[in-house]
Amino acid sequence: MLSSEIPVAWMLLNVGIIQILYLAIFSPYGIGWASAYIFSGIAVAAAFLAAFELALWPVNDEPELRHSLAKCLRETRLRLELIGRAWLATPGEPLAAVPALQSKLGAHLKLLDGVKSEHRDERRTARLLGEISQVERIAFATERLALIAKVPGSHALHGELRNQVQDSLRTGGEAIEEFARRIEGESYAPFVGVSTAGLRASLSELTAAKERALLRPVPATTDESSVSALIAGLEQLGDVVEAPVDVPPADTLGPPAPRSLSARLGPDAMRYGVKVGLAAVLGLLIGLFANRPNLAVILWTVMIASLPGYGATVRKMGLRLIGALTGGLITLGVLIVVSASYDSLLAYLVVVFCVTWLGSYVAQSSERLSYAGIQLTNTFLILYIALEPKASEYDPLWRFWGIVLGTLSLALVELVVWPEHTGPRLRAALGRATRMASALWPGVLPAPPPQLRRAEIDLIVVLRHATGLADEARLEGTKTGVDPAAALAATETLRRIAYRLIGLALPSRMALSPEVDALRSRIVHAINGRLAALAGRIDPSTEQVAAVGVEELDLSLRRLRERQLTAPESAQAESCERLAVLVHDLERTFAGLVAT
Repeated sequence: MLSSEIPVAWMLLNVGIIQILYLAIFSPYGIGWASAYIFSGIAVAAAFLAAFELALWPVNDEPELRHSLAKCLRETRLRLELIGRAWLATPGEPLAAVPALQSKLGAHLKLLDGVKSEHRDERRTARLLGEISQVERIAFATERLALIAKVPGSHALHGELRNQVQDSLRTGGEAIEEFARRIEGESYAPFVGVSTAGLRASLSELTAAKERALLRPVPATTDESSVSALIAGLEQLGDVVEAPVDVPPADTLGPPAPRSLSARLGPDAMRYGVKVGLAAVLGLLIGLFANRPNLAVILWTVMIASLPGYGATVRKMGLRLIGALTGGLITLGVLIVVSASYDSLLAYLVVVFCVTWLGSYVAQSSERLSYAGIQLTNTFLILYIALEPKASEYDPLWRFWGIVLGTLSLALVELVVWPEHTGPRLRAALGRATRMASALWPGVLPAPPPQLRRAEIDLIVVLRHATGLADEARLEGTKTGVDPAAALAATETLRRIAYRLIGLALPSRMALSPEVDALRSRIVHAINGRLAALAGRIDPSTEQVAAVGVEELDLSLRRLRERQLTAPESAQAESCERLAVLVHDLERTFAGLVAT
């Protein structure tokens, strides 16, 4: 098992193999035709899926993803306007309630997986991942403003300060709208538009107005601490909105080097595979002791419903049980009404279509209900397995009991036998990504282009995994001990650091002087030392490494600034300066993430 996400084709194959092995235990001499029927059914199902996805009803996930991101940004702009009214409203003016934050990070990551499968372009995936992270960070920054507005105290603003806050809120909303249009238009140009420039100027004027207000007597109706918190929140929102979505270097690195076996068999995937195997063994023992062939559904459920992580299991196990119960009740009603009254194929086709449509609709209605809807559909299809009148209701009831036992087997392994909490897993993923970034330039010379390409692809996979863990941390709340907003900021900063290092590692079209090349190597070596120290600091499971090369980095940057540089050398020097700033930003982000 190479990842913690089981591909659909591999899952179907495993379900068929498990069913055959289970039948062989109870009927060892009758598995020939049963095997043929099972694998024929799998082949037909796979063919139908491929036909719908590729020919009958193809769906392009990237436009849908971009449309959803833009919609989320416009919803965030609306929330910002409602939050601003709490500060700008006159006494006695009724205020509309600010809607709760509705994150769609999980849905966006699923769409991103579809884009990755369709295009097989890691750099396209990386750009979209950066946009997804930035949209989520903007939503988090707006949520911080909403929490500030809920703090007890006076929110009244007066005079110049009120006008500047109003102007900052307006320009912030315009900048968010501009970002939404850029995402819809698939533009990767530098994000310096009229609205962003206006936001930068407005925030500068707001800071100056705050300083002038401190020199004057503060009105009794003004809470100075609330105003300071508001201004800090607006500045954070401005920093996130203006953050550029760095794109990969334009130069191609060619085909990637083959992935090593150790990289394929990562520790997370191996642990996940062992836990799924333990749950399957437990389910098999239950079926054998019950002596019921129908309980092969336990093993199906283990394969279909397995989820990595303690938090995901706790949060989604209840939803799966609710979906299973609902699907079981629907199946029972269909058995009583349809099976007892109709014997035509059309009636059964209509029933299957209606229930499948209902479950899929519920699964798509909200992120929270998705697992309940999926489980409802799976339960109905497993229980109502044949398009014919049922002679006995006991077989569907045993299969329902198998679904419940399979879900409980997974929960027992994940929650009791081998629990893995989200906080340490997220920190370990960020530490692994940081170490991978430091390995892009391992020695005096950068890695060869094929190895750079492979390292870039592997790093994007790890950052995608860390983003998914940040979404789990958001859903679990403060008990994870990790700030999901800081985790998203860290993943985006690591992506930018990686692209800066790759850009420096690419062969320059014009030769650099030996002195500049030596200074560049020293700067990268010092940055690698700081990244290695950061990886040990954020990942509690690894040994901490002392930061090295701090003085050497500052000295080399200063010497680089003092030299007379050619145009190619200036570009390299600018990348080195930006790289040092990004590493400093990563240090601050990690400090906030660990201290949470």
